[in-house]
Amino acid sequence: MMFWLGVDSDFGLHDQRLNPKEEAIPLAITHMVSFLKNKKGK
Repeated sequence: MMFWLGVDSDFGLHDQRLNPKEEAIPLAITHMVSFLKNKKGK
């Protein structure tokens, strides 16, 4: 699974110029935890 949360770039995933926004990390963690808890409950 891959998320592009916080990434608004003209550069691809493996390009050294890709610079995601670090402030998106807490939000990504929150969503991943929620997703995994939901998957575990099914």
